[in-house]
Amino acid sequence: LEYIVSNTGLIDTDSFKVAFFANDELIAFDSLSLKARQEKLRNFSYPFSITDGPVNIKIYADYYNKIPELDVSDNIVEKTITLNRFYLKEGIGTSYNGITNDTISFAGVIDVYAGSNAIQGTTTILLDTTEKVAPDDQYIVVPFAGSGLNQVSLVFENGENAALKDSVTVVLSWDKNFVSAHGYSQKEVSLYTYNAKFGQWVKNNFAILDTISGEVSAKTMNYSGFAFFIGSDDQTPHIDVTVDGYSLNKNTDGNGTTIYVSRKPKFSFIFQDNHGIKIGDSQFTIILDGTPVDENELIFEGAVENSKTIGLTYYPELSVGDHQLSVKVEDVNGNVEERLYSFKVDASFRFEIIGVFPNPFDMNIYQNAYVQFNVTQPVSPQDFHAW
Repeated sequence: LEYIVSNTGLIDTDSFKVAFFANDELIAFDSLSLKARQEKLRNFSYPFSITDGPVNIKIYADYYNKIPELDVSDNIVEKTITLNRFYLKEGIGTSYNGITNDTISFAGVIDVYAGSNAIQGTTTILLDTTEKVAPDDQYIVVPFAGSGLNQVSLVFENGENAALKDSVTVVLSWDKNFVSAHGYSQKEVSLYTYNAKFGQWVKNNFAILDTISGEVSAKTMNYSGFAFFIGSDDQTPHIDVTVDGYSLNKNTDGNGTTIYVSRKPKFSFIFQDNHGIKIGDSQFTIILDGTPVDENELIFEGAVENSKTIGLTYYPELSVGDHQLSVKVEDVNGNVEERLYSFKVDASFRFEIIGVFPNPFDMNIYQNAYVQFNVTQPVSPQDFHAW
């Protein structure tokens, strides 16, 4: 479970307890404190197994009433989780209640198909209709056809020596009348998949949408949350790349100026997007001289808690000569930005002035002049002086 606790007051709190109940049974506590006006996103894992049917989850902040406050009515939130358990068996494909079927169908919302060679051992699929957090208020949430449900998740539980050997196909239908009634075209509907690790909805660009029937087909092999959204984001992510403190964005795609870098430079990458950078598989691609950079060589700057800004550092070892760096970034709505940077490593040391500010310089007016320069080899401040 993910939950958000907010301190709407003007005073920092001492440590307090958050209590968790399942069907009115106390199951766990969490402890935290909050600064004034602070908000925290917390995670909680079930310490028990959920059987079929609804489970009422209640979260009670400041359970022992340690924090003085005028209004405690917003200290409790409740959510009903409904899980439906289906079984996949090796060799026969999909089955439910011992009956072999080509397809599992749940409440007219989702069909799940697993081929006979997709299963090793017995695997359980849990269908979860609990709603996750919507991306933001700029999206229209489209319900599933004929159900009133907005989201559904698939959770795979593999038994002993069990595994999915091939992807499972899911087919979902959206409410076409809802889309029309709100003045939108069916072509504006998109399927999004929930990334539980980073808590973000990501547009599924591989899903096959049929705007005539209002159906979509997608494949998955792991936990997947599905929902339909209408969004208007067509802005590509922003990319900023610096090398040893100098911004390469000033020389994107080549502008006639040769940029020199050291043989062991520090590259810093900043990716920004108002809705979020896609995190996970194919999140971004960095290619140096035609070879993709191994993600293990990239250092994330800080925890990835806010996908709207991603910072990376890279320390390559370069040979003498010309080089090219390609950077490609995708946001959660499928918008892609790509940049190409050119630079050079020189075998000898050179000092090149890029610019002077102010220009022209007048000693009678200004006390200081600022010189922007580039060197072809790393130096320390005591190695040279400028007059």
